[in-house]
Amino acid sequence: TKLAPIRSRDPQPSRCCSSSGIVEAIDFLANRAADDLAADPERQAAVVNCVPAGAHDEACMREFVARFGRRALRRPLKDAEIEEYLHGTSGTDGALEHAVAGDDFYLGVNSVIRIMLQEPEFIYRIEMGTPVVGQPGLFELSQFELATRLSYFLLGTTPSDELLDAAEAGELGDAARVRDVARAMLADPRASARVSRFHAMWLGYAVMPHGGELAAAMHKETNALLERVIF
Repeated sequence: TKLAPIRSRDPQPSRCCSSSGIVEAIDFLANRAADDLAADPERQAAVVNCVPAGAHDEACMREFVARFGRRALRRPLKDAEIEEYLHGTSGTDGALEHAVAGDDFYLGVNSVIRIMLQEPEFIYRIEMGTPVVGQPGLFELSQFELATRLSYFLLGTTPSDELLDAAEAGELGDAARVRDVARAMLADPRASARVSRFHAMWLGYAVMPHGGELAAAMHKETNALLERVIF
């Protein structure tokens, strides 16, 4: 079911970089994230962003699934996807049923987080676009795929609510608007760190044979050049 943890079918013992090892690591991290959130009521309330009337509050659970899902999967969830999170594949084994069975709304929240953080679409960035008619081999990214590309390229993280709002409003279909969004993102301190890391890896000075003050000075010099030329 949707709420069953994703586990490997590989009967071989886990190894560092085997598929089974990766799956088990993802399962572990998703469960840990859900448990860490449950242990912090203030953060949990901020993530849920609505006050449940009780374990049975479907409206609040629906709002949470839609909001958290959009951030996690970097796109709005379809109605059928929301229903599956709420009620499972059978219609009786979803997050809401978990909450009611345990008489605790947040048990359902915990289940949603555990599952959503193991979704392939969360773990992998899948930006395939759609074929452009009359131009074989050319694919056009959706607004949400473009928002994801922008955010990971410039900031190294998932799109913000504001960027997802712009995508949902269709604002990223205009080149001038995309430039405005990119300029605003480049003003974020995370952009400088991202650009610095990109050049350090590209030009091979992320790890240097020199140590101490010389290496620090060389990094500082290069970052000053990047700041001058790019920012």
